[in-house]
Amino acid sequence: MTALKRSFFANEMVCIGTEVNKCPQAQEDLSILCLETAKDGVSLLARDKRSGEIVGFLFNKIQFPSENPNETSYFEYFRDNKCKSESSKALMSYMIEMDSKVDVFEKFDVDCLMELMFLGVIPEYGKRGIGTRLCEVAVKIAKGLKNNEYTELLSENIKDKRPQLVAVLWTSRFSQRVGGKLQFKTLHEESHSNFSFNGKSFAERIGELKHPSSTLAVKMI
Repeated sequence: MTALKRSFFANEMVCIGTEVNKCPQAQEDLSILCLETAKDGVSLLARDKRSGEIVGFLFNKIQFPSENPNETSYFEYFRDNKCKSESSKALMSYMIEMDSKVDVFEKFDVDCLMELMFLGVIPEYGKRGIGTRLCEVAVKIAKGLKNNEYTELLSENIKDKRPQLVAVLWTSRFSQRVGGKLQFKTLHEESHSNFSFNGKSFAERIGELKHPSSTLAVKMI
């Protein structure tokens, strides 16, 4: 989890907006989220071959609608039952709200997708294309699963799930450029000034001109 702390928790825009970057408990909460998400079997790590150090990661979640319309989503359940800090709850609420802007399942008539959840590269390995490569591999895995390949990766409880598209929230100009390179389609864009935590908008903490918005995007596979 060292890479998470050094990259995602410290520098990711919504982590800054919700002060996860300043809250050890929030970081612990979200580390647990990553460990749980990794159990799906489709998350990725980038490792330096020479040193063995983990230098990047992409935690991915297989998502599908509940058969019970009254059942909360996985992210809602995690926020309400496992988050102990207000910062981690705020980050989860942001994710839930952004995901709700477009019902991707209904819009594209699909019953399963892969969500690229948390992407990070430690600072000294930045600008080497590692983040882009992690996303490329994730899309490749999603395509394979759709065609009944790589199914050995999936945990037993989701062995029958086959994603039909890849969805993601890009929260910075950097990640949005990755999405552009990989031909993700933007479905919704929301200004960071529209989200707030502890009396300040995300934009005030991030810097309104640096990374002004988040986008909900998808890639058909």
